[in-house]
Amino acid sequence: MLPTTPLPKAILALLQPDFFFSPKSHNGSPSLYIEENAGQKYAYVDHPHSQNSNVSSIFFLDNMLSIGSTYNLYFLNISSKNSPFLVRVAANKYPFSSNKLLDILARFSIKPNTDEAKLIENTIMDCEVPPIKGEERYCATSLESMVDVVIMKMGKEVKVMSATVEDGMNPTYSQVSTVVEKSKVNNLLCHKETYPYAVFYCHSNRGTRVYEVGFIDKDGKRANVLAVCHNDTSGWDPKHFAFKYLKVKPGGATICHFLPPYDLAFFV
Repeated sequence: MLPTTPLPKAILALLQPDFFFSPKSHNGSPSLYIEENAGQKYAYVDHPHSQNSNVSSIFFLDNMLSIGSTYNLYFLNISSKNSPFLVRVAANKYPFSSNKLLDILARFSIKPNTDEAKLIENTIMDCEVPPIKGEERYCATSLESMVDVVIMKMGKEVKVMSATVEDGMNPTYSQVSTVVEKSKVNNLLCHKETYPYAVFYCHSNRGTRVYEVGFIDKDGKRANVLAVCHNDTSGWDPKHFAFKYLKVKPGGATICHFLPPYDLAFFV
């Protein structure tokens, strides 16, 4: 479907051809990393998880991204637990709507009013919140549906990237070694959500630039991480955590953030 686009590790890890998905065999505990993606929904207000120092290190101003600067890339050590892609025909058999939440929880043997139930509810609500000004968004519940939206938005001649990390790399004190701009016009970002099977929240924003940032740790091991910079933040919620942390106002500065290793950037 995308003949010239090699699949990155973030997608390959979710393709399990021998995997038989059954809600009865699901362990009732979706991957708990919603806090790492919470700040990347720009209509969000102050997310409670955004107060910890880990999430704070995701955000920075564009003039802070320079050779030699250091970051705590803690999120490179977070596992997505590889909730797999379902083929579209299988994914379409499951409801994916907030008004079907109790049915969804029952199918995956998850009790209401638990942390796991709240995570699933958050994912569905992410997908139902109206887009902000200048944003287009779509939630893909299968690889086929993700490819469809990529082709619709960008055509078939696209590139896709995700983070790559050398085995044994210590991300807690990493120094920027290279910064390469990959896209400044036409791109689509897809964030892996918390759900029993793979769901990606994909969106495009006007004035968004994508960079590949090389990092090196104190032992010489390397990682390449994607960074996204937003030139126009005027449509973001004024209570978004990034404004408080970076001490800027909506529309007042270019705000950047790193993408976790299971997120994707498509560009031409």
